[in-house]
Order: sequence, then structure tokens, then C-alpha cells
Amino acid sequence: MFTYAWEQRKLREVANHRGGTAIEKYFDKNGQYKVISIGSYGLDGKYIDQNIRAISNKITDERVVHAGELTMVLNDKTANGTIIGRSLLIEQDNKYVVNQRTEIIAPKVIFDSKFAFTILNGSFREKVKRIIQGGTQIYVNYSAVENLSIELPDIEEQQKIGDFFKHLDELITLHQRKRHD
Repeated sequence: MFTYAWEQRKLREVANHRGGTAIEKYFDKNGQYKVISIGSYGLDGKYIDQNIRAISNKITDERVVHAGELTMVLNDKTANGTIIGRSLLIEQDNKYVVNQRTEIIAPKVIFDSKFAFTILNGSFREKVKRIIQGGTQIYVNYSAVENLSIELPDIEEQQKIGDFFKHLDELITLHQRKRHD
């Protein structure tokens, strides 16, 4: 059983980040990258493919998301914050690129990616929603987000928790598919 106390850390202490930029001019239906933008974040934490692709060049290649990294949307088209602060866990290299107002979060060795996905979409997202700015289109600045605190057990416990929730997610998806078949 786990006996270690959970530690409180700021997100910036446990993850590096890279920001997105406007890449609309590089959209091309034959582009090699799937684009992650505000419409890519499903309420279930899954990527929504809007069939937007971007070509590979110096600008887009710097915003490619690597396996084990996460993305977080920093704005919302609604005032109630349905999407803001949601995160996606990227599991394949060189497949996705981020557009503006999306941040790439690269967990450090002490922060497990699957655990990060669970926490960032749960209790941490509630903290993000408390620091929103704007009116009809709300947003957060990543400089404020990365200063929010996060509760962490040791890495071994994070991995077990992350694996548990990933497995649970897969079971739910499987069950939903069986119901629709």
C-alpha cells in the first residue's frame, strides 16, 4: 500500500510548455499533421477530428506534439467555460500540431502523463476555471495556469493511478461500442 504523502507543486515545477501560434495559412487538406484547435477538445477528453490538416514547415514543425505530451485549450467560445482548460493526452509522435490558444504541456520525469491527463481534466481544471478572463469569449493566460498548484503522489503511485483511469476509460468506450452495435 502507498504510505507517502501527496506533495503540492506548481504546474510549472513539474512540466515544461510550448505555446501554439496562428497556423491557418499552413492549413492544407493534404497536410501531414492533424490540427489541434478549440474545436478539437471533446467533453470526454478525446480528440475531435475536424478534418483540418497542416503542412510541415519551420513554423508548424516547432509546434508538433510528441507522444506523452498533453495539450490544453486556453480559450472558449462560450461564457460558461465548457471547453476552457480541457486537456488531451497525445500518444503518437509527429501526428498532431497545435494552433493558437493551445499550450503543449510536457511533463517532467516526476509527473506521469496518464496521471497528468486525469488531474488536469479534473480538480486542476476547476482551478483554471476560477481564473478566467473576458466576457463572451473567455480565456486564461498560461503564465497564470502554470502557477496553479497540483497535488502529486510519488511517480510510482501516479503511474498506477494513471493506468487505472486509462483502463477504466477503455472499458467505458468498449461498453459504449457494444451498446451501439
